[in-house]
Amino acid sequence: MQFSIFGGWYWLAYQLQRHYFAGWSLLRWSVLALVSPPILMAVGIIPGGNIALAAADIFSVAALFALWRTRRGGYLHFSPDDTIAFGDIEPQKLPFPEKIPIRASGWFSVGGKTRYFVHEHAFYQTFETRERVLMVSIARTRWLLLAQSPAAETGWWYSFFTADRIRRVEHGWLHFGAHPHPALKLHLSPENPDDAPVIFHIATDTPAQMNRLIADLRFG
Repeated sequence: MQFSIFGGWYWLAYQLQRHYFAGWSLLRWSVLALVSPPILMAVGIIPGGNIALAAADIFSVAALFALWRTRRGGYLHFSPDDTIAFGDIEPQKLPFPEKIPIRASGWFSVGGKTRYFVHEHAFYQTFETRERVLMVSIARTRWLLLAQSPAAETGWWYSFFTADRIRRVEHGWLHFGAHPHPALKLHLSPENPDDAPVIFHIATDTPAQMNRLIADLRFG
């Protein structure tokens, strides 16, 4: 199985962003840890010559830039691959109330709140009206013993869409974690024409589950 160094980095950065300690995310603590040494060396609190200071500056700037790019990219990378066709799939309606277990990435809402999640446990479901829903289940987690994810985000989060909003479906590889995952990149038009396009990344545990999801998307 292919190993993804970048996928491991995206997973790590996402965990830093998702978990909090003493009111700050671990990502924010990491930024503080990166900028503090050069500043303390510059004012003489931490000993070190010009070479050590320059090395600390370069490392801090490079690490901060990497975190910024990772956050801007949504803590994941999708590589399109036309060879991943999932077979010649005929359109077929997914019966209601059957659900397909998936891993979903994107923006989800509940109770007027909106949050961004990456590769979280979720379900895909189609209603009798042919409206689709991606529903993400967020559990509260502990990481590195003391850091926890926000209690306010625990529970179900949703995104609804209809077939007329589907603009494009790409096949490819989702880089998040130690190994890349065969996945779909689902492009939707926004509900508000002035907003940016909506994008979801969807992966499944088995090819059969992915085939059923694609068959329902093609059914209209």
